[in-house]
Amino acid sequence: MLTAALAQETLTVRFYQQVLTQCDEPDVHNFVRSLAEERSASVIRIMQKLNEIKARSQTMDGIQSSFQS
Repeated sequence: MLTAALAQETLTVRFYQQVLTQCDEPDVHNFVRSLAEERSASVIRIMQKLNEIKARSQTMDGIQSSFQS
């Protein structure tokens, strides 16, 4: 589920970046840039959470394998 969220947020950031290249109105440009920055922060947070989950899983696998030896 987090992987799907990451993909969706990444697509949204790319969309906003594309909109920025076509936007001439400064007020709208600033607004869309703000939206892109917020979504970029979400991408980073999701990646951090995925990394935490992966690290936790690897730790548990290591503990489990030490008992099986």
